[in-house]
Amino acid sequence: MKHLILMMVAVFAISMSAQAQKLSKEEKAAAKAQKEAETSALMKNLFQSKNFQFVPTEVQTKTGGSVNINKYEYTRVRPDSFIVRMSQAPSIDVPKYELVTNEATKTGYIFTVKVEAGGSTNTISISVNSKTGFAQMRIKSNKAEELIYKGSIREN
Repeated sequence: MKHLILMMVAVFAISMSAQAQKLSKEEKAAAKAQKEAETSALMKNLFQSKNFQFVPTEVQTKTGGSVNINKYEYTRVRPDSFIVRMSQAPSIDVPKYELVTNEATKTGYIFTVKVEAGGSTNTISISVNSKTGFAQMRIKSNKAEELIYKGSIREN
């Protein structure tokens, strides 16, 4: 009799645990959806205002593979200036830039500019996934190979 009661208690405890996990999964999904909505709204605001920073975590080159970035580097976009302070990239600090595109895509936003600096013409494209905030930046120059950075977008 004791064994039967203990088994019933064990089955009840397991079923309650399964119920708690289901709620936990639903709560996790709701929290993820909420975070994605908040990130999407923030990315829309930042790209429309042209007031954000790209912060790289990794740089890739065609010949050098991939390198993690362990120090603070950034590209700062403002309506009236464009600044690049990143390893392997040309140093850029200009008060004006030519906006090529700033538009929404299926998955996020793309922001492309042309910048004249140091005697070279640079086309810089920053794309972001609006749900995750993960971003990629490409720098094409008429004097150097293309650089590709991976990172994130944040407020200035």
